[in-house]
Amino acid sequence: MKNPSYLNGLEIVLPKPESFLIIKETLTRIGLTNKTGNRLFQTCHILFKKNKYFILHFKELFALRGFQWVSVHFTSSGAYR
Repeated sequence: MKNPSYLNGLEIVLPKPESFLIIKETLTRIGLTNKTGNRLFQTCHILFKKNKYFILHFKELFALRGFQWVSVHFTSSGAYR
C-alpha cells in the first residue's frame, strides 16, 4: 500500500493540546520574504490528519490538493526535489 503524501512531512507529537496554537503561530513567522522585504510568505504548515500532526512544506500541501509542482534543484552533488 502506498503511503499518503502527507507522510512525507515531519510527524510531531504535541506535549499538550494547546501547543498546536503555539506551533501554528511560530510557523507563520518562518518563511521567505519578497524582494522588497515587506511581506513574509509562510513556507511550512501544520496539518492534523488521522489523529496525527505533521509539519509540511507548502509544496507538499499543493500535492495533497492535486496540484503538480515540478521543481528540481541542482547542487554540486546532484539533483534533489
